[in-house]
Parts: sequence; structure tokens; C-alpha cells
Amino acid sequence: MHCPTRIALVAVVFALAMAALAQDKLKELDKGSSTREQVLTEQLTIGNELREARVNVVTFEPKTAGAWHVHPAPVYVYVLQGTLTFESEGKEPRVVQAGQATAEDLNTRMRVVNYGNEMAKTVVFQISEPNASFRQKEKKN
Repeated sequence: MHCPTRIALVAVVFALAMAALAQDKLKELDKGSSTREQVLTEQLTIGNELREARVNVVTFEPKTAGAWHVHPAPVYVYVLQGTLTFESEGKEPRVVQAGQATAEDLNTRMRVVNYGNEMAKTVVFQISEPNASFRQKEKKN
């Protein structure tokens, strides 16, 4: 086998190996490993309407992504530890680090990703109708 042919063959094998590794990383990232603990639920009246305030502590394992979902009520997130990327359909991703806060997009398909190598931890605040779902899973077409 001539040297240029051998180099081309090595390049193809290398490219295929790199593509396989990238696919494995994507699978690892999409495994969706987070925990949510509701630490406070309190009913309150706003105007004439009964509402429920909720506070959750949510943790994200390294290299994982939450499932795509929609929030039907306002959600506010304060990052205690790590760095998270908030991906919303039709918008640029937002990177939020420890000590920063963000509002999640209302009624928009989104997910939270921990691209980092360390655990990320957040405090999540939501005000909604009593007993309403925290989030709705993405709708399949």
C-alpha cells in the first residue's frame, strides 16, 4: 500500500473513531440525571386568586441534560454550585454560573444542561395554580 493511500486510510479510521466517541459523549450527556427535592410549598392569595409558591432544590450530575419540557407557570432559578446551560427553543443558550439567577422561558420548549465535570445545584422558585404540574414533558408530534 502506497504512503498516501495508507495516510488516507488512517485518516478515515481516525474520523470514524472520533465520531463514535462523540456519539458516546452525547448519550452520556442525554442520560438526564438530576434530582428534585421540594423543600417548601405554601398556598397564598394574589388578588382574588389562590396560588401556590414552591421552592425546590435541583441537582444535576456532571455531563447530563434534563429532559426537554415546558413550564406552564413562571420559574426562577438561582445556581448555588456549578455552571448550567439553559437551552430554549428558538433562543441562544444562556450560561448561568454559581451566584447567578435566571428566569426560565414560559410556555417554551427548553432543557437545562450540565456540560461541566462537577455537580451543579440550584434553588428553583415557582408560583402556580395549586397542585399544578411543575413542568410538562415535551409534546411529541
